[in-house]
Amino acid sequence: HLFGPKVTLEGLLEIITYPNMRETFNQTKDYLLRYLREGDEKRLTDFIIFVVGNTSLSKKIRISFYDRDKLPASHTCSRVMEINRIYSISNFYW
Repeated sequence: HLFGPKVTLEGLLEIITYPNMRETFNQTKDYLLRYLREGDEKRLTDFIIFVVGNTSLSKKIRISFYDRDKLPASHTCSRVMEINRIYSISNFYW
């Protein structure tokens, strides 16, 4: 692989954390997990590259939810992805 090792669902789910998780974010978290579980290797690879800039599964990724109306953003140096908590399942299929 061009950016590093093969990305697997199991490997990806093992490194994802939710530091600001609250009950109001559960549905958005479930949508994200569904999006990843239904994805093929390309989708998983694209996701990890979006979040961290490569396919390294050696460090944790933080998924943060927020209440602002904006698109998902990633901060590759700090390995953080921000997702609007009001995202619906259709928003994940960009």
